[in-house]
Amino acid sequence: MRIHKLHIRNFRGIRDYQTELRRSGALFYGPNGAGKSSVLQSIEFLLTGGVRDLEGTGTGRQDAEKHIRHRGVEPDESWVEATFLEGDEEITIKRTVEDSDQLEYVSDHHELPPKLQTQRTAMQLSQNRLSRDEVLEFVTTSPGSRGEALNEILRVQNTEDKRKAFAKAVRDQEDKVESLREDLKKQRDDFYDALGDSVPEATDEHVTVDADSDALDVINTLRDEYEIDQISELDEKEFTADITEPATYAKSHPLDRPDLRQELESIEEWFDWEGVEALESHRKLRDRIEEFEEDEDLRQDVRAQNLLTQGEELLPEFEPDCPLCLHTWDEATDLRSRIQERRDRASRAEELREEIEDLKDQQLSLIKDVLSAVETLIRVFDDEDLEAYDQPIERWKTELDSFESELSKYRKQLEGGDVLEVPYSSLSDGELADKLLPDSFEETADGMREQWEKEQEESEGMSSYRVLAVAQDRFSRYSEIKSDVETAQDVLSTLETIDSEFRTARQRHYDRNLEEIQERFGEIYSALHSDEEVEDFSANLHSTKQGVKFRTSFRDEDTHRPNLVYSEGHQDSMGLALFLAMCEVVGGDAIEFLLLDDVVTSIDAAHRSAIANLLGNEIGEDFQLVMTTHDKVWARRLRTTKYIQNTVHFADCTFNAGVHHSEDIANPWGMIDHYLEGNDITAAAAWGRKTAEWFCSKGCERFDAELPYGDRESLGLQDYFDGVVDELEDLLDRGNVDGETKFGEPEFQNKREIVDDLRRLKDEHIWGLNENIHYNEEFDASYSPDDLREDIEVFKELYRLLHCPDCNTWRKDGREGIYCRCGTVWKT
Repeated sequence: MRIHKLHIRNFRGIRDYQTELRRSGALFYGPNGAGKSSVLQSIEFLLTGGVRDLEGTGTGRQDAEKHIRHRGVEPDESWVEATFLEGDEEITIKRTVEDSDQLEYVSDHHELPPKLQTQRTAMQLSQNRLSRDEVLEFVTTSPGSRGEALNEILRVQNTEDKRKAFAKAVRDQEDKVESLREDLKKQRDDFYDALGDSVPEATDEHVTVDADSDALDVINTLRDEYEIDQISELDEKEFTADITEPATYAKSHPLDRPDLRQELESIEEWFDWEGVEALESHRKLRDRIEEFEEDEDLRQDVRAQNLLTQGEELLPEFEPDCPLCLHTWDEATDLRSRIQERRDRASRAEELREEIEDLKDQQLSLIKDVLSAVETLIRVFDDEDLEAYDQPIERWKTELDSFESELSKYRKQLEGGDVLEVPYSSLSDGELADKLLPDSFEETADGMREQWEKEQEESEGMSSYRVLAVAQDRFSRYSEIKSDVETAQDVLSTLETIDSEFRTARQRHYDRNLEEIQERFGEIYSALHSDEEVEDFSANLHSTKQGVKFRTSFRDEDTHRPNLVYSEGHQDSMGLALFLAMCEVVGGDAIEFLLLDDVVTSIDAAHRSAIANLLGNEIGEDFQLVMTTHDKVWARRLRTTKYIQNTVHFADCTFNAGVHHSEDIANPWGMIDHYLEGNDITAAAAWGRKTAEWFCSKGCERFDAELPYGDRESLGLQDYFDGVVDELEDLLDRGNVDGETKFGEPEFQNKREIVDDLRRLKDEHIWGLNENIHYNEEFDASYSPDDLREDIEVFKELYRLLHCPDCNTWRKDGREGIYCRCGTVWKT
C-alpha cells in the first residue's frame, strides 16, 4: 500500500503543499533549509504522531509540538493528510498537531488496512527511514556504542526493548520475592511470639517457639486444657475448632502485639533525634553541592570520572586508539599517561563526590528504619474494620499513609538522579522539616504508643482461648504471605526461563540476521564500486560482549575500522548499502516505501551513476522511494531513472510563504512560468533548458535511444534532443494505429508532423534559450516573455509526446509498440 497523494498544511516550514505521487518514487531536491526533510517528517508524523528528529538525545527535552507546527498558527491548523492506494483499495487519513495521538479517517474507513498497519509499525520502529547522520554514526562509532547504533540502523530496538523489559521483570520479581520473604519472616515471628508469650502461664514451663513444630506443640498443649483432640498439622483446622467460645471473649486490638515495640520506638527515635540529624545532613549536602555549582571545573571532573574509568577498562582492546574519541596516539603509554593525569587532576572532585555520597547514604540509613516501621504499622491496619474500635484508628491510618508517602518520595530522590542533585532543592529548611517531621504525625505516634501500652497491660494473663484465637489470626496472615512467596517464586522461575530462552533465541536470530546482512552488504557495496580500493572487498559484522564489531578489508589481508581507511564518500555508500541489505533481510516484502533523507551527500561523481542506477532502477522496483538531496547533480542523475517518476524542486523557504517549489512531473513548467510572470527572462530560459535537458534524457532512457559514446556527464541538451527525436522518427515511421491503440489515425499523423517540425525548429529555439541564459543587454531589450514562451513551446510538444498527461507516466518502447499505463499508444 503506497503513497498516492500528500497534502501538508502549516508543518515544519511548509505552509500549504499538495502533490500526487501516484504510488511512484519521488525525489525532493533543493538547497539546505528549503523544506525537503519536512516532507519526509510529515509522512512520519501522519503515521506515528511524532517526529523522531525532535525526540531523544540532543533535543533538550523541548516540546516537540511547538516545533512541528508552523510558528504563529494554532495546533488545529497544522496537519498532514495522505491517500494510500493499492489496486482498488484506497484510504485517506489525516492527523493534526492538536490531536497528534488521534488518526482521522477522511475516507469511509474505521481502521487501517493490515498492509498500512504494517507500514505504520515499520515507521514507529524507524525501519523504513534512513538519514545520513545514522549512516555515519554506524560506520564511525566505537564498538561499545555500535550495538546501539546497529539497533538503530537494523531497527531491532523493539527487540532490544523486549530484552530489557524481560531483564527488568526478572529484577523486579527478585525484589518482590525478597520483600515478601522479609514480610514472611516478620509474620512468622509474630505468630511464634503470640504462642511463646503464653506458654509459661499455661504449663509453668519455658518453651522457645522458633519453628512450626514448636508452634504445633504449644497449640496442642493449649487445646488439651479443653480436653479436645489434638491437631496434626497447623493448617488442618482452626486452632479454636471444637472449643466453645467463652462468654467474656473479645477480639484483640490491632495494636495488641508485643512485637510492635520496635516499630513504635523507631518512630519515637526519629522524632527525638534521627529526623533532626537527617535535616542537618541535608543542609550539609546542599552546601557541598553548592560548592560544585560555583566551580564548573569540579562539576565536569566529577562527571568525567565514570567516563575515564570506562576508558581505562577498554584500553586493552583499543590501544593505541583512544576508546573515547578514537584518536590514534603514537604511543600507547602516552595515552595511558594522559588518562591518568586527567584522573589525578580530579582527585579533589572525587573526594568531594565521596563526601556527598556519604551524606546521602547517611540520610538513607536514617530514613530506612523509620520508613520500615511506618510500613509495618500500615500493614497492621490494612485488613481491619477501622470503624469497629473506639480509638481514632482511621485517622492514624491516614496519617501513616501521608507520612509514608513523603518519606518514600525523599528516599527516591536520594537514590535516583544525578549525584549532584539536592532532594527537594526548592524547599526551605522549615518547609522540609514540615514534610519529614510533621507535628500532626508526632501526635499520632504518641497516641498509638499509649494504646499499645494499654493493650499489653490488658493482655497479661489472657485466656488460652484468646491465645489460640490471636495465634490463628497471625497464622492466617503468615500462611497467606507464605503462599504469596511460593507464587512469586514460581513467577520468578518462569520469568528467568523466558528471559534465558529469549536471550538465546534473540542472539541466534541476531547472529543469523548479521550473517545475511553481512553477505548482502558485501554484494551491494562491491557492485557500487569498481575501483581498486574495493578489489576483493570483504566485511565482517559480528556481535561481541561490548556491542557489535564492524570491520572491512582494505588492500591487504587485515581488517580495519572503516572510518580509518575509507573516505567519507565510501562511508556514505557503506551506510546506504548496509541499510538496503537490512531492508531486504529484515523488512522483506512487508515494507512498501522507504524514506531516504540526503543519504548520498559525499559520494563522488565516479560512483553516482552506479548508485543512482541501484536506487532508481533496482531498489525502486521493490519499494516506493521518497528521497531528498541538496545536490543538483544527484538530482539530475536520479530523476532519469526508471522508478523515480516524481521530482520536485524546493527552491527556497520563507517564514510567511513557506516553501517555493516546482514539481517536474505534475507541473514541469511551473518554475518557468513563475519567472516569466516576473519578467525574469534569464532565469526562465535557464529553467527551460534544464527542463528540456531533463525530459529529453528521460526519453532517451525510456526509448533506448543511441547517444554519443563517452561519459554521460559531458552530454548536453542537443545530444539528448537529437537522440530521442531520431528514435521517435524511426518508431513513428514503423508505427501504425488501430481500434486497440490510444492514438487514432488523425492524432498519429499529427505527432509525425510535430516530430518532423522539431528537427527543423530545434536549432532556432535552442539558440533562443542559450542567448537568454547568457545575458546580453541589447538582445534582452528586444526579447519579450512571449518570445521565450514560443521557444519553450517547441520543447513542450516533445514533452507531451514522451509523457502521458492522463496516467502521469513516461511512455516506453515495448514488445508490441509504444505504451504507458493507459495502454498501447501506437504499434510498431
